[in-house]
Amino acid sequence: MQTSRETASRGANSSVRRQRWRARARAQLGLPARPLAADKVVKIGFLAPLTGPVAAWGKPGLDGCRIWAEWVNAAGGISIGGEAHMVEFVAYDNEYDPAKARTGAPPS
Repeated sequence: MQTSRETASRGANSSVRRQRWRARARAQLGLPARPLAADKVVKIGFLAPLTGPVAAWGKPGLDGCRIWAEWVNAAGGISIGGEAHMVEFVAYDNEYDPAKARTGAPPS
């Protein structure tokens, strides 16, 4: 069984490895260290239970979306109208509560 210190260390090491991987990928692809489209961002809402009794459903979905956004951003972002934009997910925790879900997704 792992201690909390070992678990935290593994998570920190994973983050460092991910940052190094992104830096190597950028260098190999000839991309700048900082994405050119950093000032243009497309924000995508993510409404799910991130806490509460069914958080195990929402958290993996958000993690997957964030990983996808990292990949897209590392490759220079997405093209909209011929211009590159970075992707950012904005999470809202509805706690598996219908009233909070309505608050997180107001009518347009």
